[in-house]
Amino acid sequence: MNRFPIGVVLLLMAVALMGGIGWWLLRGGDELAPLPVTGDVVAESAVRDAKPAAGAAPATVEVESVPHDFLRDEASVDKGEAVRSGRPLVVQVWLGKKGVPAPAAEVFVFAGTDDTEDLVGDWKGNPFAPHLSELAEERGTRYEADSRGVVELPPVQEWVLLSARLPGQHGFRYFGREHGELEGVTLRPDETVTVRVVDLQGRTVSGVPVGIVQTVPVRERREELVARMRELEGGLRKVQEWVRKNPNAREQAGEKMNGMQRELRRVRRELEAGGRGGDRGRAEQRRKAAAAKQRRQFENRPELRARRHTDDQGLAVFRHFQLYRNKGGKWWPESAFDRFQAALLVPLAAPRSREFSGRPAPEEVIELQLPATGSLALRTVDRDGRPFTHPVRAQLRVVVENAVPWSRVDVRKKQDDDAILFPFVGLGLAMRANCRLDDEDFRWRSPRIAGPQAAGERVEFDLVVAPGDGMLHGRLLDASGRALGGEEITFLISDVAGRLEGEEVILDRSGRFHLPYKVNSRHRPPFDLQIRQPDAAPLAGLSLAFETLPRQHVTDLGELRLDGFGIVAEGVVVDDRGEPIPGAWLQLEREREVGQEEQKLAFREEAFVSATADEDGRFALFGELQRGRYRLHVEAEGHFEVFTPDLSDEQSHRIVMQRRSRLVGTLIRPEWLKPADVRVELVPAANPGGRRDDRIHDYKGRTFAYFDWVRPGTYDVTFRVRQFPDPFVRVDRLVIEPGQMGGHPRIRDLDLGAYLYRYEIFAVDENGQSIKPRRPLVARIQRPDGSRSHIGLPWRGGNRIEMFSASPQADVIPMAQGFAVDRTVVAAGRNEIVFRRIPPVEVTLAGLRAAAADVNVQVVLELLELGDLPAQLDAFDGGSKRIAGWYGRSKYTAAMLESGDTASLPVMRAGPHRVILRFGVGQGVRPQTVVLPPVEVQVTPGAGPQRVAVSYDAGVTGPAIVEARRLIAEKQRSGG
Repeated sequence: MNRFPIGVVLLLMAVALMGGIGWWLLRGGDELAPLPVTGDVVAESAVRDAKPAAGAAPATVEVESVPHDFLRDEASVDKGEAVRSGRPLVVQVWLGKKGVPAPAAEVFVFAGTDDTEDLVGDWKGNPFAPHLSELAEERGTRYEADSRGVVELPPVQEWVLLSARLPGQHGFRYFGREHGELEGVTLRPDETVTVRVVDLQGRTVSGVPVGIVQTVPVRERREELVARMRELEGGLRKVQEWVRKNPNAREQAGEKMNGMQRELRRVRRELEAGGRGGDRGRAEQRRKAAAAKQRRQFENRPELRARRHTDDQGLAVFRHFQLYRNKGGKWWPESAFDRFQAALLVPLAAPRSREFSGRPAPEEVIELQLPATGSLALRTVDRDGRPFTHPVRAQLRVVVENAVPWSRVDVRKKQDDDAILFPFVGLGLAMRANCRLDDEDFRWRSPRIAGPQAAGERVEFDLVVAPGDGMLHGRLLDASGRALGGEEITFLISDVAGRLEGEEVILDRSGRFHLPYKVNSRHRPPFDLQIRQPDAAPLAGLSLAFETLPRQHVTDLGELRLDGFGIVAEGVVVDDRGEPIPGAWLQLEREREVGQEEQKLAFREEAFVSATADEDGRFALFGELQRGRYRLHVEAEGHFEVFTPDLSDEQSHRIVMQRRSRLVGTLIRPEWLKPADVRVELVPAANPGGRRDDRIHDYKGRTFAYFDWVRPGTYDVTFRVRQFPDPFVRVDRLVIEPGQMGGHPRIRDLDLGAYLYRYEIFAVDENGQSIKPRRPLVARIQRPDGSRSHIGLPWRGGNRIEMFSASPQADVIPMAQGFAVDRTVVAAGRNEIVFRRIPPVEVTLAGLRAAAADVNVQVVLELLELGDLPAQLDAFDGGSKRIAGWYGRSKYTAAMLESGDTASLPVMRAGPHRVILRFGVGQGVRPQTVVLPPVEVQVTPGAGPQRVAVSYDAGVTGPAIVEARRLIAEKQRSGG
């Protein structure tokens, strides 16, 4: 019953995630001041704003040296795509494989637009419809590829279906607005499968549903969960990135993000539940996985790939069969490929199907015999027996054991039909129907139904619609008393908290309607029913109040006359220049009580009370305001959304919307500086907490800084390298005008390399051989306020650090377990830091190994005096926080106590170390910890191992061992 095109909305959101932001770039502006060297590692350059000269040209003058098609989000930048509105779709047609052109290939293009939305929705909603490629060929525009197999097509506004063909060859692609500069489609041998259905006398039968079923291997559950987790994680990152770039759309994507996060948590919980149990549990998992791998060729499930009805000759023709194959994965066993069957999609006591090999498709006609059948008609009525004329869907299921999935027949009753008809039903069967309305909130299951007993018998059954829910019923008339037969009417039921039920309903021929609703304990009276005839001018409607809405009851409202609604709000929408904004969307919102446990007030949309501004920017909303607070939510393309102050009845409004602006700057990036290593931050002068940051982007040999959806105002722009907390270049008091979309003159050809020095640091031992330190390199830096702090740098590839700094020298403190190295100063360029090997410390605990017996003992040394090492590192972003955590663990070194009561531990500093014993490590229990007195450790490069005898109190270690042993035994008894 709800015809709102939610599928199209989701499609547009997915397209927006991948790209679609237009960029018009400009040049001009000031010189940057040279960068003073003010610290050991990083410094900043302040670029002050100069006052514009009187009569200066606006900052939207286009400059030819900047590519005009620089339009994309970060995802498309990574792919090297050039996505922009108005760019043609260029397609290369290949014959058989890439590299072999298909000259003169026919190309059919069907464009997704508002005008084609209903057609595509009906096509996709019909499970028996041909492949979408046939929609492109039937309704699309025909083109022909040139001698190179290339065809240039109009720009993609929303999405397109593309079908390409040559005699005996066929290919299909879907394209959204995120397509690349050159896309490809490959023609493959076109295949057709034909099925004939005959009755017991060999006569062909028309109108029989027939399907193609493919038998596919079943993936192991863990593999499915891992694949789903990765899919959700990737999708969530894209949504979050899109929201970051489009902050005004946060609410729009909020529900989608919340749903993805809930699903991701569920998948992770299921994965964790399957991974518990320590070593024994993991071994069991490996055993099951190995057994499953051996069984895979025997495990399978049927997948219904396509459906057709037989024609007048009893034939069901599956064109482009190659597009329906599940091509499977590399893990499929060879025997699992191309196993198909043609099947009758009819409820029968036993399935009727014929197997065939799907590659190549069979040339002969596959014949299926239909046994004797009757028909079943489910007459849809309400609880009081009135005909229910709105669409209803039913899936008929045979009540037999091991019924094949494709025997579940789905049928949708159209508007004003009397019954849901199943024309082919096996004899002597018991069945149930799983039913729902087009509004998926209303689902129910029918009682047990006895089907036809004799060939040709028609059984009729009264199917009560939504028997567990309440309904409103009535007949609508216009102001003159004429029945509104066949009109589309909007219904909205609200309570104190907001929308309870809202639908767009098509009235039957006599103007009657049924409106089902769900009411539960959280819904509180009074209830309000608003009925609108949106196509009437002025809008006609009616408002009714209810003190109660009964459950499992039909309330007959009788005949209702719709008259003109009053004006809720009217006025004009203009931009910051005072020019009207045609097409601005206005939505009425009302403050309501929300929340389950803790009630609070929040504005919520009033369904169906919305309007679109006309060419002059004028609008009017109709309805009736109840007691409470209302406001308008206004959106328009290219403008920031607006929420008006409280409304009063029949109030006139002049709504001013601020045009969105962009900040685009052109940069000069040295080859040794990767775009991912530079972060650019945009800080509003009036609201520093509203800062935004991004990486810089490469496109067609140029480098850019870019922020979309920027409000006009004054900003500070800073650039910093990823490793350091402070910027190396600043542009202060940069002014962005309303509607400014091109390159900003204050950031024109900014040479980042002029403000940075590049360091390459390699770790070697005393023999000049490369080593891989297992601890971060610590750099001592001077902050802009004169203070000093320490940051950590990770070793890339194990033995190399690439560092960028605004200073020509850097003060660093290397460290690595098992090596001694002094604090040193490195210069820009190539550097080698020598790590001198030092012997391990052999800690002995006499008699402890025997006392612990079957309990693992880990010995930990904790460095107590850090010397020139800082207590902690500066953490300013995600990467630095991870390194700071890594550094915090660097003062610990650990090893297992071996036979001989000895643990060999590498250290990196001399001095006092605390000794910590951990009992039960690696045995699936929480280790028991005992802290011993400190010991003194000496570091002598080149010497032999240092032995340190450590005494311990058996009265302390004994209870810890006993408790660890008890926990391990308990774990083993529970099967962990």
